[in-house]
Amino acid sequence: MSTTELPIGRSYRGEDPLQRKGSRRARLVEAAIEVYGTIGYRNATVDRICAAAGLTKRYFYESFTDREALLVAAYERVADILRARIEAGAGTSSDPTRGALTALFRAIDDDPRLAKIAFFEILGVSPAVDDAYRAQTGRMAGALLDIAHVRTSLPAAERTMITTGLIGAVVFIAQHWMLTGRTESVARVARSARTIVASVLDSIGR
Repeated sequence: MSTTELPIGRSYRGEDPLQRKGSRRARLVEAAIEVYGTIGYRNATVDRICAAAGLTKRYFYESFTDREALLVAAYERVADILRARIEAGAGTSSDPTRGALTALFRAIDDDPRLAKIAFFEILGVSPAVDDAYRAQTGRMAGALLDIAHVRTSLPAAERTMITTGLIGAVVFIAQHWMLTGRTESVARVARSARTIVASVLDSIGR
């Protein structure tokens, strides 16, 4: 019997069953990021994900109801990584908006899998996946306002529409950059994105 198929309830290497389940789930998510980020979600199979994770198929269904559930988990993990990089970039720059955008573009330049999942593979899969995408877009929009220290008297609905549009602009810039082979430098792409973001945030913060 392999170490990944120990009977439920038996401890292994100091991990209790709940910890092992969490570890297996994390391995599947990381495998999904690798597979979706290279061959794409639509070309991926459960068998291929499990092989990349070093797990049998029964462990897939231990953590996920279907392929879409794993896609959402992988996307949320990628979004967390990007948001952390953005917040760190903002915190180490005298211009937080520029620092945040530079960190974003550097992150996807360093690891194009992140861009493939966050800006391409997540789109147009199903209404449930679209809901997850919108939720993460909302969180990113809120983080953008916090980073730029924007205080506005606009009604919440209008503020949400504007900041969501800004995230969309950044996503389109990222998509264009990735699809054209990232020929422009990180600094130049970040500067272009900042021109749009800063202009709009300045106008709503007055």
